[in-house]
Amino acid sequence: MALGTLIHVNHRRKRPTLLTEAYAPEEKSKTQALNDFLVFGTVTMAVLFSGHVQHSFGWRAVNFGVIPFILIMLVAVSSLLWSRRRLANAVT
Repeated sequence: MALGTLIHVNHRRKRPTLLTEAYAPEEKSKTQALNDFLVFGTVTMAVLFSGHVQHSFGWRAVNFGVIPFILIMLVAVSSLLWSRRRLANAVT
């Protein structure tokens, strides 16, 4: 399920998203609109760019091109888990 779908489901259920809860009431709509624009704009650019890369260099280049992003995400998640464990150990 895409992030945009989750955002719209939350609006139908009349529950605000965590993103908009961090802003003042008069800024919530502008913040949600910017978030939607960035999410869907990024998806659009990624599709167009990957199509160009696939056409020019083949599927192998597309698949290898994702590896740096996967590594960045693994480092970020590992860092988050490590800091949460360290915080939990410090509290107890």
